[in-house]
Amino acid sequence: MFTKNRQRFLDGDLAQQWLKSVVLEAHEAKLIDQEHFSVDGTLIQAWASEKSYRPKQDPPARGTGRGGKLLKRDLFESTTDPDARLYRKSARDSFRLSYLGHLAIENGNGLIVASTLTTCSTKAERQAAAGLLGKIQELGRELGWKARRRSVAADTAYHEQDFVAAVTQLGYEPHVPAWSRRKRPDLIGDQLRRTRRYQTSRRKRKWIERCFAWLKGPAGQRQTRFRGADRVAWKFDFAAGVYNLLRMIKLLPAT
Repeated sequence: MFTKNRQRFLDGDLAQQWLKSVVLEAHEAKLIDQEHFSVDGTLIQAWASEKSYRPKQDPPARGTGRGGKLLKRDLFESTTDPDARLYRKSARDSFRLSYLGHLAIENGNGLIVASTLTTCSTKAERQAAAGLLGKIQELGRELGWKARRRSVAADTAYHEQDFVAAVTQLGYEPHVPAWSRRKRPDLIGDQLRRTRRYQTSRRKRKWIERCFAWLKGPAGQRQTRFRGADRVAWKFDFAAGVYNLLRMIKLLPAT
């Protein structure tokens, strides 16, 4: 029955609705911090072999790079899962066909308040994080949250002009560490980093790693068993809602 109705679930975006319903339940139980959040992304290995990554038969004339430059993703694709891209997050990792899963958590109890999945690119994590924070703003207006000084914690990879400008415009104070070995302008400043709210935010940010550990472990998201961005995203969002329920069982008193 589930397999027969899977396309209906995808078309109705039921996984996102499921996650939102769980977040609303957590809000009613007063488990959601309305002011402080953290964002991050992780790689989800695609259900496809690197051997399937081959030249496109009909590549575009204009690429997705700067000035229309043709990049590798414009010239190659997986014959097994065309949505997956060859990517790595650091020079120490090997290239794998992957997707990027993104989360935003509240810093009170470490509950997931928004999730999304994208194809891989160097800007995808920052763009997706800003989009998730925009969703949180919409949720706050829907629930009548009062306008307060909100903050968002992220790791060093988010210390970029596009992310800092985007979240500042949304009304969030960005809490990101400075680059230690790269000559880049400090967009935050040491004065903010010396504040207690920044230090608390940085400490709570580590909770998002618990979410990823569970999603990639018990929830089986280290390597997806689905093909196509829509199906991979559906499973990722659904698993995020399940994580919240398990976390809420520990937070709420037994009834």
